[in-house]
Amino acid sequence: MSGDQILDDLRSDIGALLSDALDRPVGGPTAGLCDQVVRECWADLSALADRDAAAGGDPAYAYRSYASFRSVLVHRVAHRLLDLPDPDDALRTAARRLSEEAKVRTGVEIHPAAEIGRRFVIDHGYGTVIGEQTRLGDDCYLLQGVTLGGTSIGHSSAYGQSRRHPWIGDRVEIGGGVSVFGPVTIGDDCRLEAGVRVTFDVPAGARVRLVSVSQVSLAPARRVEVHSVSPVPDGLLVTGAGLRNLTPALLNDDRTVASYLPVLHADEQSIRCGVPTVRAARARLLGLFEEATLALCIGGASALRDL
Repeated sequence: MSGDQILDDLRSDIGALLSDALDRPVGGPTAGLCDQVVRECWADLSALADRDAAAGGDPAYAYRSYASFRSVLVHRVAHRLLDLPDPDDALRTAARRLSEEAKVRTGVEIHPAAEIGRRFVIDHGYGTVIGEQTRLGDDCYLLQGVTLGGTSIGHSSAYGQSRRHPWIGDRVEIGGGVSVFGPVTIGDDCRLEAGVRVTFDVPAGARVRLVSVSQVSLAPARRVEVHSVSPVPDGLLVTGAGLRNLTPALLNDDRTVASYLPVLHADEQSIRCGVPTVRAARARLLGLFEEATLALCIGGASALRDL
């Protein structure tokens, strides 16, 4: 199938979706809208064929067989319906219906109002959810099971009062099972690796990895959780919940203190630690102390080996 044939099929497919949503044939002003969506979808499809090794560089194959691409195509149509001047309830309903039908067909849910940049790729995609206020820049790549949403269950009375969902920069790669919650900003050229849970801003060019494989809570009366332990320049970034006023330390295997870590910044959701003043050669555990009591012990964090 040639590129021209794919474009013709895209135009027919997108035209049918628009005609059904608008309840009239595509023509006049809506013909230009159709052409715009075709250009966007062709760029998305080309990016998918180029970046997914399984597609073999073949956009025709990806177009005919990838449900994940279908979810992106339908979102492009639904979003442009909301971009029409003064969209009424009928258009908003039609856009949402397209989104819901695509969710059932593809396993990917993208709110029609989500703003997504050029050359967007969802690979596999099943279980991925992209919330209403999410923004994604150009050349982003998402895998399956990704959630870009809010930190809590919302209520209609709070609609429009504040930002609930993340903003993602250009050229960001998001691995399988990643959750990004709340009004956070992920900078350009970041890579969020499989399984991470992000509730904080991530600077441009950063790599976020899940490096804590086990943690033992020793203070059941207080809710202390660690979601990730990540290397940062000259130290560690610990993220989680209930972290304010905790003191980090490297521990020996018997959980005695090998070296305390200087705290550069701390709040409820994160602690940024400096390098230890004295290097503990065999310390492979990270402890968080509340006063003199060990509240949480984390083992298996590969980031500790880099200190």
